Amino acid sequence: MSVVLTVSLWPYLSVVEMDKRQFFIIVSPGFENVAKQELVLLSRVYNLSKSIEDIHVVKGGLLVEMALQEGMLLNYLLKVPTRILLRVAKFRCRDFTKLFKKVQLIDWNSFVGGCDIEWNVSVKNSRLKIQKRISETLSGAFEKYRKGHEPKKNWNHGVMNVFVRIVDDECEISLDTSGDLLHKRGGKNHVSMASIRESIAASLFWFMGGNQLFLDRSIKVVNPMMGVGTFLVEAERLFQKTTTRSFSFLLNPEWQDFTLDKVKCFEKLQLVGVEASRSVAEQAKENFSQNNIAASILVDNFFELEELGDCEKAWFIFNPPYNKRLKIEDKKPQDFYKRIFSHTISKFSPEKVGVIVPQKYNLREIVFRGYKMRKLHFENGGFPVVFILLERAN
Repeated sequence: MSVVLTVSLWPYLSVVEMDKRQFFIIVSPGFENVAKQELVLLSRVYNLSKSIEDIHVVKGGLLVEMALQEGMLLNYLLKVPTRILLRVAKFRCRDFTKLFKKVQLIDWNSFVGGCDIEWNVSVKNSRLKIQKRISETLSGAFEKYRKGHEPKKNWNHGVMNVFVRIVDDECEISLDTSGDLLHKRGGKNHVSMASIRESIAASLFWFMGGNQLFLDRSIKVVNPMMGVGTFLVEAERLFQKTTTRSFSFLLNPEWQDFTLDKVKCFEKLQLVGVEASRSVAEQAKENFSQNNIAASILVDNFFELEELGDCEKAWFIFNPPYNKRLKIEDKKPQDFYKRIFSHTISKFSPEKVGVIVPQKYNLREIVFRGYKMRKLHFENGGFPVVFILLERAN
């Protein structure tokens, strides 16, 4: 029997503490460890750490047990994940009859309220091989459940996603608490041809040193090939509550009070963006305004830039053209990426320089005296890339 107790964990949240539930936090492959860093830090900032059990890093995400309400609230706080799933049920199943019975017995109204379900099915190494029949079985079981459990008339109606994963005859059923992918933050009207996904931008800041950025707000973040400003927007709101969109868990009337009314305020970072195109720089300016972000914008070619002020504690971050959608002028593309590093370090000597480079131009031979290198491999827009980070050695 679950014990329900209303407690105040800290000034920013009142929590109805329930029994622990299992959540799967989905992240893009390659970013699992930075996602763990983010979860650990923000759980401490917002006093969620007492609720979190061991965090298990698995391919494609994090598996964690925590109080129901706090797990839902991760949608507001985390910037690295793409979805947050609530585990509804897990059981062994080798035939459609058992699948029907198990799904029919789930208390669906407590999860989806008055909403319908969109089933998302994946199967591997199972006797239940036909996805269409699996979906039909799931829908039939849900319809039979609803015949005996009519939702209340005043409940919201809509559609919530449920993910069903059957591997080696083990069936996992999970509710999507996020709705739209979490990189869709809202509050940003302009995107460019080669914009980076917000969750990837946030992940790269965590790789560069999210804990350091949290503790030292005097760090200057410079995005010398700014585009529409995604990197700078993400740097500023890395630790802030997302207020510019909604989440699907709020469709359940029992969960509509699961909100963060207050959040911790942070001193604003010093943000600098450089963009060669005046029209694109204007789009970035509008994105900054919509997100209440103050940034210095320079309309200039980065390689011709002469002055950026004190860069002793600056972090430079680049998402340059990959010579695919946007072409580069250098005959050898690898020379273009080498020029980015050499110009940045020789001219500005920042604390850190991070550049996304197509994996085929891995630049293994790059060495700069006084800097050490780390790398992170991932895919950006379907292209295999590597984030090469040079950090000033102490």
